[in-house]
Amino acid sequence: KQDTGVKDDKGKPIFELPPTIIILDSIATMYSDGTNSEEEMAGQMSTTAEAKLNNQIIKRLVASSILEQANIMIFAINHITTKIDINPMQKTPSALNYLKPNESLPGGSSFPFLANFLVKFTSKDKFDPNASSSTAKKYGIKGFLSEVTIIKSRTSESGRTFNLAFSQVEGFLDDVSSMMYLEQEGLLEGTNRGYI
Repeated sequence: KQDTGVKDDKGKPIFELPPTIIILDSIATMYSDGTNSEEEMAGQMSTTAEAKLNNQIIKRLVASSILEQANIMIFAINHITTKIDINPMQKTPSALNYLKPNESLPGGSSFPFLANFLVKFTSKDKFDPNASSSTAKKYGIKGFLSEVTIIKSRTSESGRTFNLAFSQVEGFLDDVSSMMYLEQEGLLEGTNRGYI
């Protein structure tokens, strides 16, 4: 626990737990200890069993308020898979409003249902300072454009899309990404060499 520097009405110092971030990478590859290679080869039955187990784990964590009390945040990474409909003439609706009809999230339904914030990253245009295309060398970095779509949010507008610039040397670039957002919103005039 850390001292907040604030005291309660009785003059006693208030302590709090510092935030702890746990990254699950990834939900799609979460398996119990009991899963062996034979069960993995079993296909759908094994997948369904693992999804049920994942649902139980996350429900217990959230329902018990352990995460909130201990100031723990979970960042879970998942992989969008292609949903296969048994009857191609009868498409099943998407589990989340801003996923495409053929997109599915493995690992059970509790993760997306209980999540406060879901974002989808899609790799788009490449950046290369040595490219012949003016669009590819526009920002003078080697990397790519990552389109981010807010799939679900409890605090902001879902369905909104924005772009992030990813450099293969430095990772995501705050300054270039911010400039791209201002461009997208029509808040800049001129070119990238002389915005006003």
